[in-house]
Amino acid sequence: MVMAKALNVSAAWLAGFDVPMEEENAKVFKPSSWSFEIPFISQKLSAGPGKDWISDEDLEIKTINLADDLPKGVDPSTLVCAEVQGDSMEGAHLYSGDVVIFSKGFISGDGIYVLALCGDVLVKRLQYAPWENKVYIISENQKYPTQSVEADNENLVVLGKVLKWFHFEH
Repeated sequence: MVMAKALNVSAAWLAGFDVPMEEENAKVFKPSSWSFEIPFISQKLSAGPGKDWISDEDLEIKTINLADDLPKGVDPSTLVCAEVQGDSMEGAHLYSGDVVIFSKGFISGDGIYVLALCGDVLVKRLQYAPWENKVYIISENQKYPTQSVEADNENLVVLGKVLKWFHFEH
């Protein structure tokens, strides 16, 4: 913090994050504790058949702190946490009750994403096939088939890429 003041830069910038000076205030980035406060939404993410989206009025938001590095280009203010329910991602070691951290609006190649398909909110592996104009929605459990949808399907909304998850012993 002393070094940031001496150099007249934000502590966030000094740590390598792309955060303007005016956004350094403790809403998201807390330079004194070197942690992030991330919204934890009450929406359950289905690793199974799907969950209905909770209306904004009914959505409860809590916060958790995360003291870890973020991938380059991820804005800390876009981070959201949610609990997973279901067993379709067990092959990726993502279990029911685990908490995922995803970046809203961050889409970067194949990977595990939070998405909405026909109104159901899911956490699945996405594989983009631009040459086929398709997106493959892959469960990491052989009990569930891979789905494919047209890349421009209006019923598919990719909400953001999962960056990390926490496994809790149940």
